[in-house]
Amino acid sequence: MKNRVLGTFALLAALAAPQRAAADPWPTAVVRAEALFREGKRLMQAGRFAEACPKLAESLRLDPGAGGTLLNLAACDEGAGRLTLAWREFTEARTVAQRDGRSDRAQAAHARLVALEKRVGLLTLVVPDGARAPGLAVTRDGAALAETAWGAADAVSPGAHVVTAAAPGRKLWRTTISAAAGQRLRVEVPPLEPEPAAAGDASVPPRAEPPRPDDGTPTVRARPEREDAFGAVLRADVRGTGGGVVLAPGLTYLLSQRVELTLAALLGSKQGAYAGATLFVLRGAWAPRLVVGLPLFFKDGTWPGVQAAAGLEWRMTPRLAAFVDAGVAYFPGAPAGFTKTVFVPAVGLSGRLR
Repeated sequence: MKNRVLGTFALLAALAAPQRAAADPWPTAVVRAEALFREGKRLMQAGRFAEACPKLAESLRLDPGAGGTLLNLAACDEGAGRLTLAWREFTEARTVAQRDGRSDRAQAAHARLVALEKRVGLLTLVVPDGARAPGLAVTRDGAALAETAWGAADAVSPGAHVVTAAAPGRKLWRTTISAAAGQRLRVEVPPLEPEPAAAGDASVPPRAEPPRPDDGTPTVRARPEREDAFGAVLRADVRGTGGGVVLAPGLTYLLSQRVELTLAALLGSKQGAYAGATLFVLRGAWAPRLVVGLPLFFKDGTWPGVQAAAGLEWRMTPRLAAFVDAGVAYFPGAPAGFTKTVFVPAVGLSGRLR
């Protein structure tokens, strides 16, 4: 794999050789850009991407018209594992090469794009005319998307992605989609509903959207995420709270994109109940999580406890996830013969309800 990647870099480096005539005057910035380019190329061919990419990026900043530098920067970011960024750079490099009449560079960039599109998802966010309310703002994973990006395909990492749309006087719209490697998806933003205070305001009826030709790309028309806030969970605490294996079936409520509340029964050799909250440190296909809860057991009386854990959730689909946690529970009022502090490893499944 490494030899194949480095071989690709060598080809791209050859295509990126400078084209200036020896008699041409070289401005100071361009001289500096050329030196950075050569150093970045050397580091990249040695597999030292973390050092090479910043030098190539600075070279491109000093000499923005250098299509060969852009091509090599894209290859460097691919080698460093920044696949979505590399896809965007190769796309731009192909356009620049076509503009400059460099069919060799255009073909090299196109070949890398074809290979990358098997490793990333391609997502198109469509905003029909009827949904373009004044002041409309569209985001993907919290980053604002310029209006010029609406309707254009962009590379996304495999996993879950959150799309939102908001406008003054309109209700927030939000949906979560799951992209797979090699998959092309289209998300269509619907007309936003008026806020209750603005429901009686006179407004111009939305323009009808002309029929869109079907190109085979699936269109995602998910309902607002708040309708999917409720979910179900099944957790197994192994030799944890109360001893033995304790099953915890229950319900969840997604309070926000990062906070989920849980209410569950505790079923095992001892019966009880559990209330807790989960904080998702990051959101995506793999999401680190922190969990705090209040387990309550009924055995020789009632004895409550506190529990804290850290774990990782894998979102297999937009509605189904698996998780594993490891934590500690403390029961200050545990009856004699029971350990007050116990280690609590847990595994489970959670899902969103329609």
